[in-house]
Amino acid sequence: VPFLLMKEPVLAGATNAAIPRMSARRFVSSLADILRRDANFLRLVAARLLYVVGIAVFPFYVLFMEGIVEHGTERLGLFTSAQVFGTFLGGLSVGWMADRIGTRAVVRLAELFGSVVPALALLLIATHRSFAEHLLPLSVALFILIGVAASTNMVGFVDYVLESAQIAHS
Repeated sequence: VPFLLMKEPVLAGATNAAIPRMSARRFVSSLADILRRDANFLRLVAARLLYVVGIAVFPFYVLFMEGIVEHGTERLGLFTSAQVFGTFLGGLSVGWMADRIGTRAVVRLAELFGSVVPALALLLIATHRSFAEHLLPLSVALFILIGVAASTNMVGFVDYVLESAQIAHS
């Protein structure tokens, strides 16, 4: 609801008269046209969709740790703290990486983390019966990676789109 009430400030000398209004149908058809013409943008959209599908299950990893890996409810606070720490660490390091190397590298890193996290979770499933008492550090590392992966989203995908967007000149 707060976003519906927001109004963007108009800069001095700026006018909205130069921006024509577009119907929803025309907007969607223009998106389809852009995806047909811009192969790089199409690949980015596909990568983003795969990434989002992959990270959609991240909130359930806490339940996974309690139920399948059998860490118990007493460790859930530790896992949540590790994820928050990972998000903080990721925000700093990913922001630095985007500034120094570029947002394309951050997109690649996001895809890497998006695939490493499930692989690490599968490793935990496969080994939790044999090495249960030794898996806590690996489990904490999993949640740190989840936090880092979550922080790559905005800095990676959104900033990459903004940097690669063509500026229309009148």
